[in-house]
Amino acid sequence: MRLIKKNVQEAVKKDRIGVYALYFREWPHRAYFGSSKCMRRRLLSHANSFLKKKHKNWKLSRLHDTYQDSLSFAIVADFATEKQARDYEQLLIDFDSRASYNVDTKVYKYKRK
Repeated sequence: MRLIKKNVQEAVKKDRIGVYALYFREWPHRAYFGSSKCMRRRLLSHANSFLKKKHKNWKLSRLHDTYQDSLSFAIVADFATEKQARDYEQLLIDFDSRASYNVDTKVYKYKRK
């Protein structure tokens, strides 16, 4: 599903904990993996960052500049806790780092300011 505000709001319930993937339809075998205690808010944040051209992941930013209509998201898994989601995200990144757009190879717990 394309990473646009309307699609995220329709597909992802509020306060849903889990792991998601951002990928381009041209290369569905490569993805950026993320986890959040509120996937809806996090996916909307990604979408806004791309629109403002201020996304922190340089790999995704460069591809988005050319293939923005192809950027999609998928919910990989739901979890009961944020820690479970982060652990699973780390497992996905470690499994095949060549197939990942993740710049950081270590999953961190980010705190909102």
